[in-house]
Amino acid sequence: MYNNGFCELDSEGNRLPCPDAYGALIGTCAICALTEILISFLPPKTLQRIFPPIVTGPTVILIGVHLVETGFKNWAGGSGLCSELPEDGFFRLCPNIAAPHALPWGSAEFIGLGFLVFVTIILCERFGSPIMKSTSVILGLLTGCIVAAATGYFDDSGINSAPAASFIWVKTFKLSIYGPLVLPVMTVFIICACEAIGDVTATCDVSRLEVEGRLFESRIQGGVLADGLNGCLAALMTITPMSTFAQNNGVIALTRCANRKAGYCCCCEYSICLS
Repeated sequence: MYNNGFCELDSEGNRLPCPDAYGALIGTCAICALTEILISFLPPKTLQRIFPPIVTGPTVILIGVHLVETGFKNWAGGSGLCSELPEDGFFRLCPNIAAPHALPWGSAEFIGLGFLVFVTIILCERFGSPIMKSTSVILGLLTGCIVAAATGYFDDSGINSAPAASFIWVKTFKLSIYGPLVLPVMTVFIICACEAIGDVTATCDVSRLEVEGRLFESRIQGGVLADGLNGCLAALMTITPMSTFAQNNGVIALTRCANRKAGYCCCCEYSICLS
């Protein structure tokens, strides 16, 4: 966008802030989300022919493999620029040199903190009560946060400077459609539909629900429709499109909690935190 003049440069050739570029991105996403919404109205059998398990399965697997890679990088200190091990600069330490307890990527302290979370989850699963087993992931993360706070990893300056309450629609951007982005973003939403079908299928499987028949087909269509609507609404609320998360199926399998009320509570809590 800077190269073609959509965004401006100063007299010295440095890039100036370009909020219109972000408005063009989310505006294009809001329109292209209609692609996934339209896909959801295809007949179920057509959907299954276009996105058979041989397509949706590897898609979810590949996304999961990439997430595992990111998880291991975060375990060692971060998956950002510091994981590339630069010798100097702002990211020579993780997460950056301005962090309160910055360390080189792969430091024993980072490995130990992540291992503490991992061991806590295993202990809760092996020896915990039923409620501890259902909340083992939360307890593991909470244990890691407590230790991190006690050893000086946290910086509360951002929390202290933040307003008491805020909403995502306070900041607005000039929405527009950026032509070069239309086809790539449409492709992204087609992939999102493929991912949603695979995720809904996996969710039904780990929740011990049927994975064939009219009810299952209805869930597939509803899942793709919800994914497309969320992508459109997210763009209108100034954030990049949301998508289904394959790792949620791992949480269901690990906690053995497939209750819809738990899902509604997680959804409301996430929405409140996002706002």
